[in-house]
Amino acid sequence: MNQLKGYFSEERPRVDISINGFRESGVIVNTSFTGALMLPIKKIEDFGLSLMGVTVYNTPNGELVPTEVYSGFLDWFGQNRRVSVLSIGVEASFLGMKLLHHCHLEMAPSENTLVISNLESKNST
Repeated sequence: MNQLKGYFSEERPRVDISINGFRESGVIVNTSFTGALMLPIKKIEDFGLSLMGVTVYNTPNGELVPTEVYSGFLDWFGQNRRVSVLSIGVEASFLGMKLLHHCHLEMAPSENTLVISNLESKNST
């Protein structure tokens, strides 16, 4: 699989992902988040992610907040990839730039279209 297709909901780009074999729908693609994933603590517990430690997260408003970091396996373009997951105190889930680094992102909100293409797979063929 070389593409991940998403959609727009509430004017935000979203994708559905699978982590540790559990499906998470409506994950917001957030290009201002430099990490891989942020999930609500309830989802982290439900998905059985492993606690790695604590880090300091710089929120969008510049506040530094201690945040637990977990580890899990994300199905990313058909491959199981170990990712770090930050816990957050809201119900939304976010996918960030760490996962999008080797990707091409196409968005057309007026057409309800989001396509994430894996550039690494193109380079390996």
